[in-house]
Formats: sequence, C-alpha cells, structure tokens
Amino acid sequence: MQDELASQTKDPSYYEILNNAELTKLLEQDFTKIGECSDKYSQWYTNGQLTIDRGTWLDRPEFYIHVYGQDRESCNKFVEHLNQYKIIA
Repeated sequence: MQDELASQTKDPSYYEILNNAELTKLLEQDFTKIGECSDKYSQWYTNGQLTIDRGTWLDRPEFYIHVYGQDRESCNKFVEHLNQYKIIA
C-alpha cells in the first residue's frame, strides 16, 4: 500500500465528515474497500484512480477523510463533489 500511495498525489488536507451516511453510500457504490488495510480506526477504499482513507481523528472519535489520486486535478474534483453535496467540511 505504501508503494501505491507513494506514486499518487496526496491532497494536503484532512476533511471533517459532515454526512457519514452519504459518504458511506458513495464509497460503497463507487469504490472497493481494501480489507487488508482497514480496521476499526481507518478504512481504505480505491476505485483505481483515487484512494480514500476514512480514519479516526487522534483527539476525538469522529472520522476524517483523506484523498490520494493520480493527479491534483482528480483529487480536487472528488473533494469539490463532496463539498458540493455537503458531505465534508
């Protein structure tokens, strides 16, 4: 997984999740969960172009989302989509 992430562009921000139900629906519909990298604190998803980390903040039990992609534009498009539907802040 580290090798794959090293070859991807990392969005510099960690986003707070406003609507976890909608995010879960989107991830289950459009992405595949990477089971061997996921646990109760961090779940990893991929669709071949983007890799998504839905992890737990260290200082509270809520989740964040962190985006990796083939390039900056693909990360930005995905983040804009989530912002548009008020899934993240």
